Amino acid sequence: MYLIDIDDQEIEHNIRALLTSFYPGCDIAYNSEGADVELSISVKGTLVSIGDEQYTIDSSDRLFGVTKLIYKILSKNTGISLPWGMLTGVRPSKILYSHIASGSGRDECIDYLVKERFVSPKKAKLAYEVASKEYKLLGGMNYSDHYSLYVGIPFCPTRCLYCSFTAYPISRYEKRVDEYLDALCRELAAVRDMMSGRVLDTIYIGGGTPTTLKSEQLDRLLGFIEEKFDLSNLKEFSLEAGRPDSIDEDKLRVIGSHRVDRISINPQTMQDKTLEVIGRKHKVEDIYKAYDLAKNIGFTNINMDLIAGLPGESSDEFRDSLMRCIELKPSNITVHCLSVKRAARLNLMKDVYKDMTFDGIEVAVPLSFDLLSDAGYKPYYMYRQRNQAGNQENVGYSMEGSECLYNILIMEELQTIIACGAGAASKFVYPQGDRNRIERAENVKDVEGYIKRIDEMIERKRILWNN
Repeated sequence: MYLIDIDDQEIEHNIRALLTSFYPGCDIAYNSEGADVELSISVKGTLVSIGDEQYTIDSSDRLFGVTKLIYKILSKNTGISLPWGMLTGVRPSKILYSHIASGSGRDECIDYLVKERFVSPKKAKLAYEVASKEYKLLGGMNYSDHYSLYVGIPFCPTRCLYCSFTAYPISRYEKRVDEYLDALCRELAAVRDMMSGRVLDTIYIGGGTPTTLKSEQLDRLLGFIEEKFDLSNLKEFSLEAGRPDSIDEDKLRVIGSHRVDRISINPQTMQDKTLEVIGRKHKVEDIYKAYDLAKNIGFTNINMDLIAGLPGESSDEFRDSLMRCIELKPSNITVHCLSVKRAARLNLMKDVYKDMTFDGIEVAVPLSFDLLSDAGYKPYYMYRQRNQAGNQENVGYSMEGSECLYNILIMEELQTIIACGAGAASKFVYPQGDRNRIERAENVKDVEGYIKRIDEMIERKRILWNN
């Protein structure tokens, strides 16, 4: 057990993240309750106690000072250097984005991450490549008078083993989908009124799996958006077709008849045995069929997701999955590293799956970069998650000109993104000098609550927006 006593929430978050990175699966508590304590950490003002040792840190930036100190000590104690060093946030490229905007060059940016944040040279170079691409793509965008829109469909054919997102089996809610769309359209109409006079840059329909909706329901939703919102300046309209077992020709033709210009078909793996383990009710051949169908209908900008670290899958099998996706030549391939959240079935039933391990994550991540780079793909956005396998990252790769702007905007937090639907979280960005203030408005997660409390969800947004 690791005992902590921290007087600051942000510092506690960083220390917890570092402890779980150096000691995966460790127990962290506020009191020992008679259990054996491996290490105790206390932070009170500028005084830091680690075991029997005490340190005084600079009060000008306590968060940075404490995090740096704890990292150095844990690294010395374990003999481990984490790939991302002392960085604990989900947006490692965001730091360099601001440096690039301030005029820093490549070597200066990389040196900063390596020397000041203890990031490995390879990860520092990746962060720079992503940040410079983001800066190029977002250059000249108007943040103060523009916004983006997220629309959430919280239904899936089944719940995947690793999933902790707001997603419910469509079989349980099939009779309530139209009610859900009624509430969603009310929220969308209210957002249209709130954002009157502002320019809509990007739309992203995610979930869940949006294509669990029937063809006529998809047509209704997409038609409503086109009717209510001014799309004359829209740069991008993405929709997650997601799981192959939710896609058919009729749905794809409906989607293609609207303004959607980017879709995702997400295999996660191209191994039948792994699909069965994670709860997917389809085969690899269904992925090929869905992809071919989308291409034949006319979709040219298609993303495919893969996950490294799925239970029971070897690094060779991951390589095979990646090569199969590359051979299909989608415009985007996003490589995730498995992150198991508390609400995921993989975590709740970890004893059942304890023998299904993936020990090749350190091989899979650089392999992805090399194979995708050789095939002409370049990294353009990235993020990290808690409890991520191997302390690695998720990276979006794209062919030139096919990058997803919404993905970059949600990571860099430079533009207001209004999110509608159950479990959706809006981010209102208020420019304040050289930093942005961000306020969040979150919708309730459960479908029943969202339908019943839709007026409250709308009012939450109105209050923040009016303020």
